[in-house]
Amino acid sequence: MLPFPQILLRAILLCVLLALLHSPVEASNERSGVLTAMASIIRDNIYNPDMASIYVDAIESIRSDSSIMEIEDDEAFALSVHRALQAARPDGHLGLYGPERSRRILGYHDDAPHDSEEMHSNALPFSIVPMEAEGASIALIQIEEFTSDESVARTFNRAFSDIPDGTAFIFDLRGNRGGDAMHFRILAACLFRRPTAVHGIRWRRGDEFESVERFSKPDQACQHHFDAPLYVLIDAGTASTAELMPFILQARSRATIVGEATYGASHPAEFFELPYGYGLMVPIGMAFDPVTQADWEGSGVIPDIPASGDQALEAALEHFNSLQLCARLTSVMPIGYVCEAALISSR
Repeated sequence: MLPFPQILLRAILLCVLLALLHSPVEASNERSGVLTAMASIIRDNIYNPDMASIYVDAIESIRSDSSIMEIEDDEAFALSVHRALQAARPDGHLGLYGPERSRRILGYHDDAPHDSEEMHSNALPFSIVPMEAEGASIALIQIEEFTSDESVARTFNRAFSDIPDGTAFIFDLRGNRGGDAMHFRILAACLFRRPTAVHGIRWRRGDEFESVERFSKPDQACQHHFDAPLYVLIDAGTASTAELMPFILQARSRATIVGEATYGASHPAEFFELPYGYGLMVPIGMAFDPVTQADWEGSGVIPDIPASGDQALEAALEHFNSLQLCARLTSVMPIGYVCEAALISSR
């Protein structure tokens, strides 16, 4: 057995060796490798090839910026790179993610294996709560995310169709970060009386481009709700597909939008794995309204009735109550009388 002083010396040498194995030089090389991979992926996949040079130039500037390259924490480094890319040209779906966030995006968690039962919860991403206002029935529907599981989307439609006739609806999308546009397309079948264009996307496919337009065909099981009053609650945390829904409903004059301007991220994106556990989200398409050709990138969805996010429900209920009062007044007032609340709702 070695004497204690020799054991202590070897332990110190081992610590020094381990420190050298991840020296600042090696860490810098890792970061440089991440940036190189980013530049290549953006160049090959971003929805508009003309934008690639903007981000590639920004990446090269980052590479020579010691204030970013020498950040020790991986997540902090990723955030700084993300901000630099957004400063070069804002895009709601472009960003670098550190190893920890990338694992979460991919579905991996430190406290639960990827294939554990915990990852396969049967909880549905929506809730329906009955309410009443001015003697009228209202269903408050909170959608937490737009699922890519078609069976879940159709489960929602069945639950929606079972709600009694004469009910008004308030969809709460505050804090909803988006998901799959397929879910909204299926949901829209319960909201429109006629086939309706609900979204279009211009995809980049290598050096080629493909434009697709999607329509919603009416679901007759929901026909008793085709003309029901609709409100959609939004805030600054409403993003991506969660913005598509109020954007299209507003453009089709089908709903009254209440709350704050949304995040402003309309470009469909794909997540790419990078070296050393990092991940990169790259917009690979351009979403648009097939009727107006407009989108909400950068600007977000602007509400019909502005209100702070935490007061959006109260503002919607107040407006609905005003409409109920207007309906009663109109029934006893001279022909041509129109309430102010009714004018707002018909914009």
